[in-house]
Amino acid sequence: MPAPTHIAGQQFGRLTVSGPSDVRIFGGRTVFCQCRCGGSISVRPGDLRKGKVKSCGCYRRELALAALQRANQPEARSRQLVSANRTRHRKQILALGAVTTTRQYIDGQPAPL
Repeated sequence: MPAPTHIAGQQFGRLTVSGPSDVRIFGGRTVFCQCRCGGSISVRPGDLRKGKVKSCGCYRRELALAALQRANQPEARSRQLVSANRTRHRKQILALGAVTTTRQYIDGQPAPL
């Protein structure tokens, strides 16, 4: 396995390797990386090469924030409410017995609804 100093200056995803780190992860060597967002992290070189680590965690936070913003948009909220209302009303109607999910047959002919 090459020494972590050989990958100094290389970029993996949003991370740029600065050099070796004193931190040990599972007893293995690590490298110190600077993220594009300004954060820093110590990572095993193998995890960088395999693509397991691509940022300091900022990318995951960005994705979570974007999903939250999409969920709070008015059109998304109305879709959620319409879906919830449909389910609630369907359950209420089925509980009353006014509508059946299967069609009734009388003498092989469909019964009037």
